Amino acid sequence: MKQRFPTVTPLTTERLHQERLQRERERERRGLRVCVYLVRCVCVFTWSGVFVYMVRCDCVYLVRCVCVFTFVCVTCRSCVLNPTCRSCVLDSTYRSCVLDTTCRSCVLDPTCRSCVLDATCRSCVLDPTCRSCVLDPTCRSCVLDPTCRSCVLNPTCRSCVLDSTYRSCVLDTTCRSCVLDPTCRSCVLDATCRSCVLDPTCRSCVLDPTCRSCVLDPTCRSCVLDPTCRSCVLDPTCRSCVLYPTCRSCVLDPTCRSCVLDPTCRSCVLDPTCRSCVLDPTCRSCVLDPTCRSSVLDPTCRSCVLDPTCRSCVLDPTCMSCVLDPTCRSCVLDPTCRSCVLNPTCTSSSLRGSPLYSGKCLAMSDWPSFSTSRSVLLRKRMMDTLRKSLLFTIVSKMFMLSTSRLVLRSSIRTYGRGGEKCLPSA
Repeated sequence: MKQRFPTVTPLTTERLHQERLQRERERERRGLRVCVYLVRCVCVFTWSGVFVYMVRCDCVYLVRCVCVFTFVCVTCRSCVLNPTCRSCVLDSTYRSCVLDTTCRSCVLDPTCRSCVLDATCRSCVLDPTCRSCVLDPTCRSCVLDPTCRSCVLNPTCRSCVLDSTYRSCVLDTTCRSCVLDPTCRSCVLDATCRSCVLDPTCRSCVLDPTCRSCVLDPTCRSCVLDPTCRSCVLDPTCRSCVLYPTCRSCVLDPTCRSCVLDPTCRSCVLDPTCRSCVLDPTCRSCVLDPTCRSSVLDPTCRSCVLDPTCRSCVLDPTCMSCVLDPTCRSCVLDPTCRSCVLNPTCTSSSLRGSPLYSGKCLAMSDWPSFSTSRSVLLRKRMMDTLRKSLLFTIVSKMFMLSTSRLVLRSSIRTYGRGGEKCLPSA
């Protein structure tokens, strides 16, 4: 038997529309809000001959037409039309924030967890007042969205601690996470971190031994802010002593080698207690700086022995290296040495016979180079020596002459002048 289909007329369509409006009014009268943005089904019959129309929209579940075409209520705005709507809370699968970019469910409902339920949620971006990071410790909005500024909007934000990949200091120049949280390691995670510049109270170099803020930022003053800073030891390229004249890294750290790393280092001048020449045998402070008084400041200084080119005796008239060190060879190492003049007790002259003597000592021959007073003193000594030697010679010769005369007289008495006493008698 041939199946009969109902005839569709404009009157039938109008009647269905009127019935739908009547049902909507009835639901509104009973306090039930109906979504007014429903997608209308253009089909008014099915193959089974049952007429249907969409009246079952509760704004929570999908509205499906039972005809051959299926439609979804994608234009639902229940949360916007009704401020008391809790569809996102009632249904864990609800994605109002995804379906509607203007959704403010997180603002309307403090218990909203749309950002947790949906990884693509951007409520923190859509609404500057969003505090999802505070409500939910597991929030990773800063990771999902590079433009997130939760750390600025909320001072108590600890996203940088919760997520090791967070770069708040890079995304936001006003970030103070290192101050708010002592355990912050943003400077380690990100080589471009400038927390030490943004915040003078930063102690990243203390919290993290691997900190290289002094290298990344030439204006770093960690050595001044923190007396325990050892940046010069951790990083051979550190120039804190040059950047900051009052740096005392050489005093704080016995292993400091600033004078070696930087030829312009003047730590011995800036700090009278500096012992760089003792700590480092290769120190050349006395050569680099004519005002260096290492031999005076430190009685144990052996710069003349450690360095053949040392000229401390020339640079410093008060140098007593030959007295402090019996092994001093300044007179041999330096032909212009005047230690014998500067120090009367100098024993360098006793080295003349040693293999170390170069034969170039001018202390006894280069008279014009001495000062007048010193020349007079030395000449007086020499003249005394000459006088003594001349007197000894004269006395010796006089003794020899007198001895010769006595022998001659004795011979004359014994043998006579012509030797007649030696002849036999007649």
